[in-house]
Amino acid sequence: MDMTYYPGTYTTADDARIRDGYRVRVVPDPDAEDPRDWGDHITTDSDEYKRWAAGDVYEVIVERSVTYTHERYELTVWEEVESLGSCYLDPDYTGLTVAHEIAPDFIER
Repeated sequence: MDMTYYPGTYTTADDARIRDGYRVRVVPDPDAEDPRDWGDHITTDSDEYKRWAAGDVYEVIVERSVTYTHERYELTVWEEVESLGSCYLDPDYTGLTVAHEIAPDFIER
């Protein structure tokens, strides 16, 4: 199973499909849209609504490492490349799958 189904931060050390110098973060998305806004086919009995109500909706963020240099000092930070919120992840639709969809140049299939 792809571990990026779970919230966390993932790098090349976790999965070789992530290019060096990049990382994928999977974080809860508190701003996810209420799925009942999608239409009448979503009710409070729907799986999507139950997951949303339980906070089981995520944002997937692809970031790259950037180093700034000023005279003798260096500062390395993570800069967002792409992100996508309101992701309903499962073992077949993982954070790495989403990351590849939004940033295919940095995440291999």
